[in-house]
Amino acid sequence: MRSEPSGCDWVCGDGMIVGPEECDDANTDPGDGCSDMCAVETGWTCVAEPSACGTVCGDGLVAGLEACDDGNMISADGCTACAVDDGWTCAGEQLVRHHLRRRQRRGP
Repeated sequence: MRSEPSGCDWVCGDGMIVGPEECDDANTDPGDGCSDMCAVETGWTCVAEPSACGTVCGDGLVAGLEACDDGNMISADGCTACAVDDGWTCAGEQLVRHHLRRRQRRGP
């Protein structure tokens, strides 16, 4: 009797980084930094095993719980520590900032 060789494959979601996996956070949930195919998602970094993933504030990419990311770490420029500053609104992946100015009424 002749047997066939074993076919082995990696398992994404088991918390171990093997084969082609870039990360493995012990689940297959997308949107948490490590995708359902065990690839690091855009705007995130992942370390350790099982992978702990976090966003990179200041890289210009809005990810995770970031409300904005203007590509810098300058305070009071509309987006500080990836949170929108009071009096500002932010839109887009590559941040576009618009300062909201109140219209001042001029007297007669």
